[in-house]
Amino acid sequence: LGVAGITANLMCTGDGAGSAIICNTSIPAGISGLTSGKLPVATSATTMGDSIITQAATALSVAANSASTGLAVTQSGAGYAATFMGGNVGIGTTAPSAALHVKGLQTIIEDSGGNLSFWKDATPSKAAQIGFNGSTENGMDFRTFDGITWSNRMVIDQTGNVGIGNTVPAKLLHVGSASVGTGLAVANFQNVDGTCTITPASSGSGIACSSDERLKENFQDVTGAFALDRILQLQAVTYNFKTSSTDNRRTGYKAQEVQKVAPEFVRQNEDGFLQVYYDAFIPWITEAIKTLYSRITGVESHQATQDREIASVKTQKADKTEVDAKVQKLETDNAVKDKKIKELEQRLEKIEKALNSK
Repeated sequence: LGVAGITANLMCTGDGAGSAIICNTSIPAGISGLTSGKLPVATSATTMGDSIITQAATALSVAANSASTGLAVTQSGAGYAATFMGGNVGIGTTAPSAALHVKGLQTIIEDSGGNLSFWKDATPSKAAQIGFNGSTENGMDFRTFDGITWSNRMVIDQTGNVGIGNTVPAKLLHVGSASVGTGLAVANFQNVDGTCTITPASSGSGIACSSDERLKENFQDVTGAFALDRILQLQAVTYNFKTSSTDNRRTGYKAQEVQKVAPEFVRQNEDGFLQVYYDAFIPWITEAIKTLYSRITGVESHQATQDREIASVKTQKADKTEVDAKVQKLETDNAVKDKKIKELEQRLEKIEKALNSK
């Protein structure tokens, strides 16, 4: 039904019976301070206030006459839906404490473009954005803006893989990509004691941890004898993990056994199970190798001395054998000569007898 007979710029109300609209030709007695062309509202049963609704050139403005007075948009029977207070907007709360304060069991932001952007200013030189990942839009992209280009910084794909510096993560955590130059680190892990850096390498682990002597104190040498003694107390084993889905054998130590020999190489995880710092064995191994090398070279030196002595004895023996042979030969020669001399003596004796007989 249409409504007719209402005069412009007059205050109109219902007639109380719900069947008619009554428009006053003047502001009722007792009401003052209202602005022409704006809608007043009752602040109590007997008082009108000048909370106002104003139509501007481009927007409909709803304002209150006090900084402590807000605007609530509610749905009957469902409680408050939105609150505007002191420049803050509250959704699901009557006391917003930030520019946008959302409270509820679940918050849904629906955008056909798939992006939620955060701008530093109206024409952003710096900005951030969360958007859908991939053609299936089942994952999330986290992007930054440098004033010219949006760049993906982190990705969570539809399988749950997380990529940092990689838009197509192949593992649960995939850091870096082929665009990272050779020799450049892809990750740092830091606590109060230092930093460990991961630099992918074709050989070696590519993990380097803080070891600068300027960060350390109270130095004590680890002796090779000590290291070797501790290593000899360890027993390496092969094993299977009980929770493993494969039969692949692994090699290592029992943490409880290591704890007896080197408690500083073992830590207890939050779940109560023990873990072993396998790289901590490297200094022990190097000192043990040095000690073994020293012992081996000592044995080799002693063996070389013995070899020389044996060779000398053999030489001397060989010389003696040669002398004995020469002596034997001389003795044989002498025996032959003695025989010849004896024969000559016998001949000489015969000759002398023959001469004497004449």
